Amino acid sequence: MKISYLGPEGSYSHIAARNIFSDKSVYIPATTITNALHDLSSGLVDRALVPVENSSSGGVAETIEAFQRIDDIYINNEYILPIRHALLLPKTCDDLSQVTEVRAHHMALNQCMDFIRNRLPNAEILPSSSNSAAAKRLSQSLQENPDLKSAVIASDLCAEIYDLKLAESGINDSNLNETRFWVCSKEPADLNTQAKNKTTVLFQTKDESGSLQTVLRLFAVNNINLSRIESRPAKTNIGEYLFLIDFDLHRDDARYEELLRQAKQHFTYYKWLGSYSLID
Repeated sequence: MKISYLGPEGSYSHIAARNIFSDKSVYIPATTITNALHDLSSGLVDRALVPVENSSSGGVAETIEAFQRIDDIYINNEYILPIRHALLLPKTCDDLSQVTEVRAHHMALNQCMDFIRNRLPNAEILPSSSNSAAAKRLSQSLQENPDLKSAVIASDLCAEIYDLKLAESGINDSNLNETRFWVCSKEPADLNTQAKNKTTVLFQTKDESGSLQTVLRLFAVNNINLSRIESRPAKTNIGEYLFLIDFDLHRDDARYEELLRQAKQHFTYYKWLGSYSLID
């Protein structure tokens, strides 16, 4: 089985993928989340693993926007990975006050700002496409300039893969830091009747007073737990939004059809992203 993920090697997406799939799987890194999902849509891989939400930084906008644009992909499962950020340095760097720059994905930087301000006072903060991409870049740069005083924030695994010094681990500002991933395929997931199932949809309501409130109230009336709601720009006109919601119900449940029948009266756009269960 071929699995695409936000790479390169050592990223949290890579770690999550290895935790989920067998050693016989082939892991194919993508340069962006969107590219990982396009590889799936194009049939280049069998599954794509993408981050969707972090407990500290919230939703991953690129993932939701990719699902808006790509039609033939579905969420099959979700997986929760505890995140433990580490500070990685060149092996010759012993003084954090000498570090001139620190690179990581913007969400990782945001999750470690207290550490950066207190421990890296002279470092310029530079975003990267992924944490492991920053680690790989530093490793390559050190081959040309061994005296670099740069740092990256990434996983502990990246220190091993890219031959960097693991200066300090667990530098997150919050001890509770988890990332939720979606396992995606080109086919909807088979219903596991023994698992707690969740559904995710995107929708846009009519530009009428009370439309959104009416839709959300339907979940309460039907005794269905609505566990997440997030708004995203519809990218049509300013002030127009799409809403992403998670709720504890599978599409094959008899209540789903009636819920959707009532809700669709207030929709101008609707997209089912998948019904799925949690991988323990």
